[in-house]
Amino acid sequence: MASTVVGGAIATASAGLLDHRRWRRERGDQHTDQRRTPCVSYLTALVGARHSCRVAVRDRDLDAQQRRHAVWGAFEACTALRYEVSICAPRNVVKPADDAF
Repeated sequence: MASTVVGGAIATASAGLLDHRRWRRERGDQHTDQRRTPCVSYLTALVGARHSCRVAVRDRDLDAQQRRHAVWGAFEACTALRYEVSICAPRNVVKPADDAF
């Protein structure tokens, strides 16, 4: 009888330990995804801004004022995302993100 009780306790404890480890791993994955999403959005916006700037520079029909407006408009979307990255990303990611901006 005692061996049955001890075996049940061991099985219950090991199942609880495994569930706790799985929960911690999933929580870590969710935390990583929550931090990754703003970074991906920011990099996507930077790529779009770079492309828009290249198009504006190559367009000979635009005057200087229109080019300036196109460039500012392209980078305007990046500004809010840059602040998001600075809030949720670690410092070793924020510094290169600011340099890229």
